[in-house]
Amino acid sequence: LHPRVRRQRQMCIRDSVNTVQNVGIDYELAGVGPRILATLLDFLILGSLSLLFALIGGLGVSISQGSTGSVVFFIILLSLLPLYHLLCELFFHGKSIGKMAFRLQVVRLDGKKVSFWDYMLRWVFRLIDITLTSGVTALLSIVLTKHTQRIGDLAAGTTVIRQKNCGKFRFPFSGKKTFPI
Repeated sequence: LHPRVRRQRQMCIRDSVNTVQNVGIDYELAGVGPRILATLLDFLILGSLSLLFALIGGLGVSISQGSTGSVVFFIILLSLLPLYHLLCELFFHGKSIGKMAFRLQVVRLDGKKVSFWDYMLRWVFRLIDITLTSGVTALLSIVLTKHTQRIGDLAAGTTVIRQKNCGKFRFPFSGKKTFPI
């Protein structure tokens, strides 16, 4: 192997899980850097959407005049923006737009499909992990846990993986045969 490829493979934090069908999957855990970059991209998107909705709706002028339509628009906007992460992960199968850009995905540690309640737990604990502590709690828990999990991941039994050629698919009890995924 080329030295650069060998170095990249050594840098991968790998983990393995057996699925419900007893199929073993090796994957690369997402490190702190890609997760922070994905989160920053998501914040940029949220900020841009907020600005866009504010400009389109003319919220400052309309609300001061008491327009019912703009108040409803403002309420919808205020409800959708906080739900961004929950809705993205739910509809994009464990990925926000930031996670998609950095090839990250939320998966369960036991190999089962991530449920609505898993995403909900992650979202609720996001308030503690990221919002209330400016990400310090999330950073510390990602660095200190075996599966690079923030508190929301620990509560939901999930982790964030990086989708790369680092992962291998292997049949259980099959010896050393692996297939890239």
